[in-house]
Amino acid sequence: MKNKTVLTLTATAVALFLAGCNDQKEETVAVSEDSAAQLETSGLEGSQDLQTIETAQPTTDNATLAQEKTWQGVYHGILPCADCEGQETQLMLNGDESFEMTVTYLGKNEEPSTTTGKLQWNEQNTKVMLMDSQGQQVGHYAVSQGTLTQLDNNGEPIKGDLAAQYTLKKEPMGMEE
Repeated sequence: MKNKTVLTLTATAVALFLAGCNDQKEETVAVSEDSAAQLETSGLEGSQDLQTIETAQPTTDNATLAQEKTWQGVYHGILPCADCEGQETQLMLNGDESFEMTVTYLGKNEEPSTTTGKLQWNEQNTKVMLMDSQGQQVGHYAVSQGTLTQLDNNGEPIKGDLAAQYTLKKEPMGMEE
């Protein structure tokens, strides 16, 4: 009987752990009445610690970023440029999944170019493609808390000596132009 109780508690703990992997809050889950009854018959009644199981959840996951729209805001940075001093990039991601990107080619006597369009998320909510109004891809970024990292056209990280410079940082609220 004791083995059955231990097996039931272990199965319950594993199920609760797996069920809690996608939520970021800490929560307390009550053990089912059947399990509590088995505890009583095994002589472990009155042990409050065995009546509830607390599970700590991850602080941030990508599904939460997408659901809470913490990715929305203005991102800014100077990206490498093959034939100029750098591409000053300002990218505004809106809660309605639209974007506005303004690029200024530093050291060139050109007007900034502005592109608008829609966001397309990958299935895991870790990467976003910028699609202009004609449906053409104009950017691909890995999304994390407070940063966007530019990816190549295949959605893979850019490699090479300048790889670390392909990052846009989120501006604090109230700093948007």
